[in-house]
Amino acid sequence: MSVQKRNRNNKTRWVGRYRDPAGKEHSKTFDTRREATAWVAERQRDMRRGEWIDPADQTTTIGQLVDEWTASATRPNTIANRRALRENLGDLADMPIVALRTSHISEWRATLLTRRPWKRGGKPLAESTVAIMTGNLAGILDRAQQDGLINRVPRIEGARAPSSTSIKRADLLTAELVARIITAAETDKPRSPARRWLARMIIVAAGAGLRISELAGLRVRDVDFLRREIHVREQAATNEGHAPLKSESAARTVPVPPAVLDAIAEQLAETPRGPDQTIWAREDGRLHNRNSIGRALQRVIDLHELPAVTMHDFRHFYASALIAAGVPVTGVQAALGHASAATTLRVYAHLFEGAEDVTRTAAARVMDAVRDQCGTGPKLVAL
Repeated sequence: MSVQKRNRNNKTRWVGRYRDPAGKEHSKTFDTRREATAWVAERQRDMRRGEWIDPADQTTTIGQLVDEWTASATRPNTIANRRALRENLGDLADMPIVALRTSHISEWRATLLTRRPWKRGGKPLAESTVAIMTGNLAGILDRAQQDGLINRVPRIEGARAPSSTSIKRADLLTAELVARIITAAETDKPRSPARRWLARMIIVAAGAGLRISELAGLRVRDVDFLRREIHVREQAATNEGHAPLKSESAARTVPVPPAVLDAIAEQLAETPRGPDQTIWAREDGRLHNRNSIGRALQRVIDLHELPAVTMHDFRHFYASALIAAGVPVTGVQAALGHASAATTLRVYAHLFEGAEDVTRTAAARVMDAVRDQCGTGPKLVAL
């Protein structure tokens, strides 16, 4: 590491030089020796603290990082979700990652929620969608820090981890709200006809716990009306056609109540479909996907001024109903198609009764049985 004097065209310049941890030399020219010396000293300090960043990496933009992240995806739905983030970066796309600040992220979130000037029409995104996009950005920044592209991740508010985050009791839908949403979807509004297909889809989501893409990809032959079962074998891709399920464990057979089968039967009676066709399809015959269903639900929510809800909330509603009915964690795991019971517990652990509650309930049942046999006279009370 050194500072060298250079004379060129009768002008004196000073060149600072240092070698990075890999032995590669870096240099920069300054007008004064003081500037060159300070620059070299600062680089030395960064390397001692483990905060040195390769100058070549300092020009890396957020858009480039998202592009690399998208290129690593293999499943169609994952690719589509990552492309959606890329398309909605706005001014962040060309910003060097080292220049990103908390204020930039806050401004970006506010823009997504109010307007999107880079998109035709500029319609805002739903709060839940923005939360997931913000969570994805946070994950990208964490990885960038691990790769040494930035020294610290800006504080990010409003991010939601997509899948493993615990669902709060306060966020669970009530049966009354689910009924209101279904009724709203069945109701005509000026310049907005009823979406009865969506109402039936919500019934199936709330009564069988299928993911939104599994619902969109459900074929007629996947429903066994005799055994009252739904066979989940594939899902709808975000672009067109079908795609493999999220994981091997997502393939499952779900026992369903009569109300779910009735909703499917009503849909097929209104719009007949062949055995290999999906139960739901758009007017032009194309498959529904998470985007088309999400837009339809958001439209119903907006028109009827209902609380913000996503299709995934009906899956949480289904899971909470199973837990409230006493279904063990392995049963809930199987019904939801989770990879492991640990995944189920990460999301719903606080909804299951604790060991003390189970013990207390079991003991109470025993004592109730004793009372039934011998009454509640003074002797039993004395016990």
